[in-house]
Amino acid sequence: LGLLDYVLNNNLGMPSVRFLAEVEYRGMGFNYEKMQELWTKNLEEHELLVNRLYERYQPLVQEYEDDQIRKHPLRPPKAGSKPSTIQLYEGRLKARQNKYRFNFGSPKQVEWLLTQKLHFTCKNLEGKISTAKDVLTFYQGQHDIFEHLLALRHNEHDAGSFFKSWHKYARKKEG
Repeated sequence: LGLLDYVLNNNLGMPSVRFLAEVEYRGMGFNYEKMQELWTKNLEEHELLVNRLYERYQPLVQEYEDDQIRKHPLRPPKAGSKPSTIQLYEGRLKARQNKYRFNFGSPKQVEWLLTQKLHFTCKNLEGKISTAKDVLTFYQGQHDIFEHLLALRHNEHDAGSFFKSWHKYARKKEG
């Protein structure tokens, strides 16, 4: 060990061991209500971002959705079918429309939109088509969809790395 390693270990590393052990043993407190508020705000922001993308690019994504539905036809009920059969069909039809709804969180679907409909090459440094953050950032000034997609990715990153993981371990303080 060098002198710097020795000094850092003795003055920073070792003193923090007791504190970290105590935190691990007792847990860490945080404001449950504030976390719930932030979680709700994140979900609302996510919905707003997705709705903005759908409103703005509806004609393009509608083509994708219609194509997916055509590829997976649903046989309608026969004439004179029971009302329960018709209700079942209508339920399946609605579920199918939701199943094939364009997903702005799907790299494959976003790739289709950017390359096939908006005609961007979206290639990374290796020359492969990509919708990674660095590629979207590269194209950011060329079309406003890139700004919207980056905002959505940032929101989803926050939800995935903070809220989802902390939310399942949080317990309201009792008493």
